Amino acid sequence: HPCTPPLVKDLTIMHNLFERVDMAFTSRLARVGLPTGSRMGVSTISARVEGNLFTQCSFNVVMIDAAVGFSLQDNVFLRNKPVGLEHGSRPVDLGRPRLFGYGTTDLIIGYADSTTTVRNNDFVLRDEYEGGPDGCAIDLETACHDLVIGPGNTFHHNVGAAVNVFGHTFNGSVQASQNLTITGNAIVQNGCKQGKPPYYPGSGPNGKPSGDVGAIAFDLPGGSGQVANNVIVKCADESTPLWGGSDTPSHLANFSLDNNEVIESD
Repeated sequence: HPCTPPLVKDLTIMHNLFERVDMAFTSRLARVGLPTGSRMGVSTISARVEGNLFTQCSFNVVMIDAAVGFSLQDNVFLRNKPVGLEHGSRPVDLGRPRLFGYGTTDLIIGYADSTTTVRNNDFVLRDEYEGGPDGCAIDLETACHDLVIGPGNTFHHNVGAAVNVFGHTFNGSVQASQNLTITGNAIVQNGCKQGKPPYYPGSGPNGKPSGDVGAIAFDLPGGSGQVANNVIVKCADESTPLWGGSDTPSHLANFSLDNNEVIESD
């Protein structure tokens, strides 16, 4: 039926090497006949992405529009950076970097809930093209509910934040993650480079400096949840905030930041 979204059910992607691809896995909702910005249905049910290595991939590596029962465990994301292919267009010269104006990430999620598992993964050295606004490990792009990230994830020297708590406005209402929990992870010097040359100086699509900075980036207001029991190594550059968006209190107003061990950089 044209108004029924396609479903991916009982899928397993396990023990593979994804090297120099654009996207390793993407699941999108059908929007045939729907107003711009509409969301309906669930696009991924009971899918497992476990024990894989993703390296030198060019775009958003794992992209989930909506998920129920999605498991991302025991994977390694290593040195992914925009290079090689032009997303949504034609291949360009291999090896030529390209800028995607809205940024790239290792894992981008539109909607997920408590049935989704994100734990025991390594997100290492995520990079971004010069001028690109992201480079975070995980981008919660719209509105997750009751999602838990952790325990056991390692976020190591990613250009952007370990997790970017983002959001959007649909039909006049703000959609942001609610009752989000980020717990039991090791977050080592993330978001230290973004917002500084040669990355995003503030001349991109919205003309503002990137908010994808710090250990966790609270890029927009409206979300809620807790960040607890993580080990966090700060950036050596003291000008980088521990929590991105902390200069705008409304961004963190409904988040608790509890029992995190914060370590100064050497």
